[in-house]
Amino acid sequence: MTAKKTTETPKTEKTAEKTTEAPKTGTPKELTLAEKIALATAEMGAIKKNGYNQGQHFRFISEADIKAGVRKAMGKYHFAIIPSNIKIIGQYERKTSRGGSLAFYDILQEFTITDGKESIKGVAMGTGSDSGDKALNKAMTIAFKNFEKQLFNVSDSDDDPDGESVKVDYSQQQTQQPTRNYRSSQAKPNFQLMSEKDLQNYSVTYKDKPAYLAVIFTKAMQGDKDAQSWWKETKAKINTQDGRAVAQYSTSKFAKEIEREENAKKAVEQIKPTQKAEA
Repeated sequence: MTAKKTTETPKTEKTAEKTTEAPKTGTPKELTLAEKIALATAEMGAIKKNGYNQGQHFRFISEADIKAGVRKAMGKYHFAIIPSNIKIIGQYERKTSRGGSLAFYDILQEFTITDGKESIKGVAMGTGSDSGDKALNKAMTIAFKNFEKQLFNVSDSDDDPDGESVKVDYSQQQTQQPTRNYRSSQAKPNFQLMSEKDLQNYSVTYKDKPAYLAVIFTKAMQGDKDAQSWWKETKAKINTQDGRAVAQYSTSKFAKEIEREENAKKAVEQIKPTQKAEA
């Protein structure tokens, strides 16, 4: 008898292949509103500073360039930004160096982002100035621009200004307090000074709401204790962005103009009781 040879086939084990899930890129109808905004943000990327301010000699991202990028992205992903309620939080005038006057408006504007199915609301600040009647319109334009920049994380393609430094000479400034502030600092930090336009439009969180430095400084000059306390405490924080902005604003021409106006008002108020008593 001959033995039959049997051969065993080797057992093979199936191994599950690891797969990575691809990013969601469905049609606009299949995406949520948040996903549409995220994809639009990714496509826009950095925007060049094509705008140029002739008076103060600095470049900026123009509204037209932002609109062009935003319009294309919104059209592709089928959503829109609709401006709605406007709240005027400041209205004042400033004298110019040539003897004229500029009207200023500080506003908070509400915006609604919608694709027809979902909606997201947000607000942005804007300040506009004009020698005629266009100050409010300019404030609305700036608010819209600020909202779009924040919503889509718009950044310019130049180097980050925080990566630069400017040496500030503190030797010519008087020391008023031993505490560290803008005028007196043993550390003498170097930081980038803001342009007048950026300083004028700089906003902070004050009493849980956004507010411009001009509004808070005016309140402090008018005797508002909360504003005075906030200004003093923030100014002492020289290593923070808000602290540096407050310190620079304190010595700016804007602060000096507000001081002159408020001192003039106080002088007038002191004269009025005297005139009544004489009458």
